[in-house]
Amino acid sequence: MEFLRFYKIIWLYFFTILIINGESLINNYSINYIKNDPETINIVYRLKKKLGIKENDNQVDSKHFFNTIINGKHFGENYHISEKIKKYFERTGILLNEDKFMIDNSNENKEIVLIGKRSPYEIDNDILTHFEFNKNILENTFNEGFFILNLKNLKIPQNVDQKYYLQIYKKYYNEEYEDKLIINDSLNEFDNTENKRYKVFIPKDILMKLNNEKLSDFTVYSKVIVQKYDNNSIFDITLPLTIKSLHFIINDTTKRKRHSQNEECNPKKDKKSCCLKDKYINLHNFTELVNIAFPSIINVKQCLGSCILNDYQSLNSYLLDQLSNKTIERTKCCRPTKFETINFVLKKDNFTAFEIAVNDLIIKECECY
Repeated sequence: MEFLRFYKIIWLYFFTILIINGESLINNYSINYIKNDPETINIVYRLKKKLGIKENDNQVDSKHFFNTIINGKHFGENYHISEKIKKYFERTGILLNEDKFMIDNSNENKEIVLIGKRSPYEIDNDILTHFEFNKNILENTFNEGFFILNLKNLKIPQNVDQKYYLQIYKKYYNEEYEDKLIINDSLNEFDNTENKRYKVFIPKDILMKLNNEKLSDFTVYSKVIVQKYDNNSIFDITLPLTIKSLHFIINDTTKRKRHSQNEECNPKKDKKSCCLKDKYINLHNFTELVNIAFPSIINVKQCLGSCILNDYQSLNSYLLDQLSNKTIERTKCCRPTKFETINFVLKKDNFTAFEIAVNDLIIKECECY
């Protein structure tokens, strides 16, 4: 008993000294290490080594760099977008692409805004506007959607003999399909003196199709059609770079169930036994990583599965199967084989911030071995 009492006193004294000196587990490892799985802890440890982060690094205020350009990126703009993405992820579990998506949380309904850009298929074509979709966007149900167009150069004469229509077409690159008219909006009430930030709503059937098709991208262009009342003769005017953004309105009650971090690879459900699944890490939950300005949330992905279907087999795995004893089942594992590069912007001190590329953190493909 005396020994146990002495042991407790020594342990309490030692623990108190650790706290007084600021060397508690909370400071050394971040309290979040305690509630994270070993794989996450290992990823965070590797990331610290890659970025050269030390235990005693002081937190650097991001305001020092708000007007700085780092590798062609405006620090302040990217930082604020990243913070919006982080808050949205913490609330919904949905990670949006930091380069292309912004969230407006001012209303009960949430708005996803996709900024249009030149088509990568026809860079020199100034008629087309291109939008790219992230799979997380399509995990939502859209209540409504609309385009915003810049019509500042459009003049509609007040002529009673003609009808004017704004038309938006979806561009097809498959020669078997003609470009499809998706919106035909009358401009007879168009006021030349008003703000030319013009909103055109997407019909419900087109919106439902967008939701169901799970497109990766979407290219559109606009025309103004002029039609005479007397003989129905038509001529059109193609409008260059007028479609600026695509907006989707989401209601929280219709948002689909968020993914679990503990998804399994189910051979019956997934039709495979080696799966690439999402694995999100909020870097700012770890005290040592707060000097990573952005991204603050990453999806490192994970390889899950038992490989019982013998799918996604590596060549070595196949050869081992041929050579091994058939009476003894060989244990296989689903492992990563390819990775994507991700760029981190790190604040080093009050005067220094830089971008570092890490090419072995984000899993791209898995295989059985």
